[in-house]
Amino acid sequence: MNIVRTYSEHSDAFLEYLGGHSIASYISKFDFRAKVFSCDVIKCKEIINNEILNHNVKIIGFYVGADTVIMISHVIQWLKFNYKNVKVMVGGAEAYSLDENFLRDTNCDYIIYGEGELPVLNLLRYEIDGIGDKKSIMSLKFIDENGNYIVNPLEKLIYNLDEIPFPDKNNSLDKSFRTGDTIGILTGRGCPFKCSFCFEGAASKIVRLRSIENVISEIENVKKYNHALKYVNIYDDTFTLNTKRLREFCDYMKNTDLFWTCEGHVLTLYKNPEMLNIMSDSGLIAMQIGIESGSEKVLKAYNKKITPEMTIEVVKNCKSAGLLRVEGNYIIGGAFENEITLQESIEHSEKLIEAGRGIIELNTVFFAPYYGTAITKNPALYGLKNSEKRFKHTIM
Repeated sequence: MNIVRTYSEHSDAFLEYLGGHSIASYISKFDFRAKVFSCDVIKCKEIINNEILNHNVKIIGFYVGADTVIMISHVIQWLKFNYKNVKVMVGGAEAYSLDENFLRDTNCDYIIYGEGELPVLNLLRYEIDGIGDKKSIMSLKFIDENGNYIVNPLEKLIYNLDEIPFPDKNNSLDKSFRTGDTIGILTGRGCPFKCSFCFEGAASKIVRLRSIENVISEIENVKKYNHALKYVNIYDDTFTLNTKRLREFCDYMKNTDLFWTCEGHVLTLYKNPEMLNIMSDSGLIAMQIGIESGSEKVLKAYNKKITPEMTIEVVKNCKSAGLLRVEGNYIIGGAFENEITLQESIEHSEKLIEAGRGIIELNTVFFAPYYGTAITKNPALYGLKNSEKRFKHTIM
C-alpha cells in the first residue's frame, strides 16, 4: 500500500505506485499474488480490515518515504494491535534509514531496503511456503526470535530490467490502474550523477535501462485494453541521458497519436539542444527539470554540474521547440543557504520566467536530508547540521 493524508498532496505518480506494481508483477512469475493500492490514511484502515477479514491476507507491505514515516508508523501500530498474526513489511526510500527502533516501536516485522523484487520474493517463500531462513534473505532487517536486531547484506541489483513483467491492472485492488487517459512508466533505474542531496544517486549509481523495444511493448500492451489513453508520463530522472535511446523512443511516439511528458536533465539538454525539437515533434508537451538553485555556489555544493545560465538556456530552447509547460523546483534551506543565495534564486527565477514566459512553472521545496547522501553523511561540509529528533506518537 502507498498512503498519504489526502490525494491532493501528490500527483498521478502516487496514485499509480509503480514500485508496488513492479514487485507485484515480478512475484506473479513465481505464482504469488499481490494486490496494490494507493489511498489516504483514513481509507487505508477500511481496506485493511476488509482484505484481512474477507480475503485471508497474511502479509501487508507499505511504501515509506521521508514525509510519510510517522504516519505509516501509526498505521502499523494500529494494524499490529488489531491483527497480531498478520505480518507487516515496509520498503521505499526511507527504508535505508529505518532501524531497530522503528521495528520495536511499531511492531513491524520486516524492513526491506534496496530494490524490492528479489527480497520480497524470498520473504514470501519463507513466510508462505516455509522455504529458507530469514537470516539468508538479503536486504532484510528484522528482530529475531531471541530479540536480536538483524541487518542482512544488500541484495544484488536486477541488471536486465526487461525480465520484470509489465505492471498488470489485474494486480490493482480496485482495478482502476491504467484505465484513464494517462499512464506513468519507469524506463530505467539508477543515476550516474552524484548530486550531494539526491537519494537516487546515492542508493544506486549503476544505471540500468530497459530496452526501448520493451518500453514500446508496455505502451502497446496498455493500448490494447485502454482505448482512452492519450498521455504517457516518463518518470525516470535520467531519461534524457542516452540520446540514441531517446531518439528511438521519439521515432516510436511520432507514429502514435499519444502525447508524452518526461523528466529532463539540464546538463544533457544543454549539451544536446537539438533533442528538444526532436522530442517536441514526437509529441512531448511538458517536462520537469532540476533547477535546485539560482546560486552557483549552492549548485557546486550540490554537485549538479550545471550553472544557472545553463538552466536559462535550456528553458529558452524548450519554448523555441514548442513545449507547452516546463516545471522546476528551487530547494529552500539546503547547502550554504542564506539571504544572498536566496536572493540569487529569486533573481534567477525572474530570468527563467522571462525566458519561458507562458510555459514555465516554478515551485519551492524544503530541503529533505535523505539517508546515505553526501550532505547527510557530512552536513558540516555544507553549512548544515542533522537533527536526530523524531516525534513519537502512539495512535491505536
